[in-house]
Amino acid sequence: MPEVSLYKLQKTSLEHSLPRLLEKIFQAQKKAVVLFGTPERLDAFNAMLWTYSQGSFLPHGSSKEGTAESQPIWLTTILENPNEAEILITVEDQEVNNFLTFSRCLDIYDGNDPEAEAKASDRKKKYQALGCSISMWHQDEKGAWHEMQPN
Repeated sequence: MPEVSLYKLQKTSLEHSLPRLLEKIFQAQKKAVVLFGTPERLDAFNAMLWTYSQGSFLPHGSSKEGTAESQPIWLTTILENPNEAEILITVEDQEVNNFLTFSRCLDIYDGNDPEAEAKASDRKKKYQALGCSISMWHQDEKGAWHEMQPN
């Protein structure tokens, strides 16, 4: 089973945090699949990833662009791994029961929303029951990520 890392957004938005996490994955020469809850949200991120930073370029695609096998970052609304990615990123409270061939899953949720927090807690329990190793990450005052120590 893959390692699941739950990322609790507290200081920055998904629009700010996700591109930076994707940059780190791309710089490490890894591939990722990002699983969105709706086509509208996927389309918004697809457009945003082209313009989020003047000094950065994140090659990515979705089913609209095609050629999944050549995309280091694949955006989707269905659980799939057409670019043979190592990392799955879930947003918008997407729960995964079958990790396909992913070795790691980043589950990003809004830590300022009590409902999203409760859903993340439920997903954590389900992932533990599946045998996944779990790590928890939170943001400091400046928005940097730090691993939380287990309780």
